[in-house]
Amino acid sequence: MIAGGMLIQGVAISLILYTHGFAWWAVELILLGRGTALVYPTLLAAPDVVHPSWRVSAVGVSRLLCESAYAIGALADLFGVTWAIGVIGGLTSLSGDVAQLVMAESLPRMSHTRAWTT
Repeated sequence: MIAGGMLIQGVAISLILYTHGFAWWAVELILLGRGTALVYPTLLAAPDVVHPSWRVSAVGVSRLLCESAYAIGALADLFGVTWAIGVIGGLTSLSGDVAQLVMAESLPRMSHTRAWTT
């Protein structure tokens, strides 16, 4: 959910650069909201599945990455709004790619062959 949501967010942000008009932007912002709905609650719950010896560091790293996006966006804005949107869209997509590579699923897959009990 984290990797997929980040990729959806990155695509939605990046599409803003290539479209014009309220209708398209509304569609892209709905897509952005769906990606955020996947990512945000999952990231809030992620420290609960981290080994207790690393849990505080995991929260710190998560907050550092989230808050650094504001600084990166502000620096990119020195080159204009288009740059800022492009950089943040690219970084968001890259975050999804990195999450896909380094994060492990914590919930084992269940067999769908199990019968219902009455």
